[in-house]
Amino acid sequence: MDINDLKLEGDAKDIAEQIFQQLVGKVYEEIKKHNPDKASEFAFCMAGNAIGCLFSVTKPAKVQKVKGLVFQCVDHMAVQAMQNRKTKFS
Repeated sequence: MDINDLKLEGDAKDIAEQIFQQLVGKVYEEIKKHNPDKASEFAFCMAGNAIGCLFSVTKPAKVQKVKGLVFQCVDHMAVQAMQNRKTKFS
């Protein structure tokens, strides 16, 4: 995979989205072609690494608050995934 054309611009949210669209998503799709189970494992590892990175820079006094925000985010994404599947498979 050639990453020389990778360009990251904008604020932190924009850059994170670009990294996932231009790099992580492509790696996931390539793995999925050969082994869908490994692709799922890769996605889970990426999520874990991202959350670990977040907590590694979180001050101890803020850990519980950030933990709550992460749980809210996961709950929201799970609801969105289920809604998308209902639409896709109905």
